[in-house]
Amino acid sequence: EQQHVSLDEDRDLHCFIGPSPCLIMQALTMSNANDFFSLERLETIGDSFLKYAITVYLYCSYPGIHEGKLSYLRSKQVSNYNLYRLGRRKCLAECMVSTKFEPYENWLPPGFIINEDRRRGPVPKVVIVTPESKVANTSRNFHLDETVDSVKRNEAVLFNKELEWIQKSQEADQLDDLEEPGQTTLVPYSL
Repeated sequence: EQQHVSLDEDRDLHCFIGPSPCLIMQALTMSNANDFFSLERLETIGDSFLKYAITVYLYCSYPGIHEGKLSYLRSKQVSNYNLYRLGRRKCLAECMVSTKFEPYENWLPPGFIINEDRRRGPVPKVVIVTPESKVANTSRNFHLDETVDSVKRNEAVLFNKELEWIQKSQEADQLDDLEEPGQTTLVPYSL
């Protein structure tokens, strides 16, 4: 039951009701992106608003419940785990900006593809001087360098796959530990 949030749709901003694209970008930009803005400032007011809105809802919906139980119910709704679950259901992680914008390293204009050979630049000449000859066979040296590079790339790919598998299994274990079967939202405590 995942609901995707699309930021690619063209909207008429003159009649659009809601936050501006700049505010949405700020809300999705993490502080480790080292940008001029981040979600930290909006998070402060967002947490306060969520707590207020949930408090009003619970107070009006359950007038006879003790304030301690209302506070407990509010904390369950505004908990990091519950907000994480809701964000995951909306697939917000795909929209988050968590890396520094480096146009030469991590950005391409739409529709462009970089050829990996050109990206690395020209291959440097390898010259080995031996007592028998002034210059060794450079084509063979290039072949060895390419073999070493391909082995290193294969090892890096395997390492990344293993690391990704370990992280996914750890996340699954943590989620299994946190999830309670049959858990519903906004159910009053001990009613």
